[in-house]
Amino acid sequence: VDENSAQYQALQREIIATEQELKKLEQTAGSGSATLAKIGQVTGEIGDKMEAAGKKLSYVSAAIAALGAASLAAFEEVDEGADIVIKKTGATGEAADALEESYKNVAGSIVGDFADIGTAVGEVNTRFGVTGEDLEDLSTLFLEFADINDTDVNAAVDGVDRALKTFNVDQSQAKNVMGLLSATAQKTGISMDDMLSLLQSSGPTLKEMGLDIGSAVTLMGNFEAAGLDSGEMLGKLQKAATYYNSQGLDMNEGLASLITRLQDSSTAADATAVAYEIFGKRGGLAFITAAQEGKISIDDLSTSLDDYGTVVDDTYQQTFQIWFRNT
Repeated sequence: VDENSAQYQALQREIIATEQELKKLEQTAGSGSATLAKIGQVTGEIGDKMEAAGKKLSYVSAAIAALGAASLAAFEEVDEGADIVIKKTGATGEAADALEESYKNVAGSIVGDFADIGTAVGEVNTRFGVTGEDLEDLSTLFLEFADINDTDVNAAVDGVDRALKTFNVDQSQAKNVMGLLSATAQKTGISMDDMLSLLQSSGPTLKEMGLDIGSAVTLMGNFEAAGLDSGEMLGKLQKAATYYNSQGLDMNEGLASLITRLQDSSTAADATAVAYEIFGKRGGLAFITAAQEGKISIDDLSTSLDDYGTVVDDTYQQTFQIWFRNT
């Protein structure tokens, strides 16, 4: 935020107003109140981080304003989030202190529910084994991912972690995988909960068929974009794999060839029989129709995960700006 801009000056006024309100609360309840002392402590810590945050100033300012408006109840939620981190990790001593500091850093950089923030930090630490800035960055990304995809952050961390492990993908690719999943949901309308569930239930089968995580997600997206039920179609793929293996073909070659044959009148009859054999009557009919209308293509399922590294943050930044303008 430009320090000379009207937006920055407005944020500064919000911060000053919030500080004044907190002082009034302290005078009303008495300076000996432990709860109000904690208010001053947390607000001061977040405020200190604000100047160092730079590019994230708008998030921090909004968070401070929200804290002031919510009054005492909000600070009970701050403690609740910190408690969640400890409950999920079982950390004690210096490790617990470090995790609480990371929790505060994340809370100071993103607008969100404190319980969700605590959940993100605790789950990410437990499942990915990261600490410090790596923990804070990945926790923030999962919070953004859950927000833009309307899913529960606990389920998001769990689902992505399981998907990475199923396909033997290094955890350093988590950001890219979340980006691919988000882009696929945006293009096709498939819910993130459904996609993560399908990766969990069909992942082992898809991996057996030689598909990596990028190809698997792309295949689901292709089915959805063609108007096919990806869950139903994925359930039929093991049978398809068996069939094509008997023909000496891998899955990509077999399905691509089937689509091409369905689109050629001279081979359509035989290809139709094969589609029914693989996908059953209802699934086969849907697949045949989509193929003949040119709505599905499986010529190349290869996907570069690196192309999706900024999708989550870019989408979140855009939605946040819209929220901020309307607040």
